[in-house]
Amino acid sequence: MPPPAEELARLDRELAELDARRAQLLTRRAW
Repeated sequence: MPPPAEELARLDRELAELDARRAQLLTRRAW
């Protein structure tokens, strides 16, 4: 198992990617 800090960083990165994708979808829908 990875150390908690590493796991947190990985989850944070995944969240950032999901957030960026969601922002793209929202802006595309807005236009």
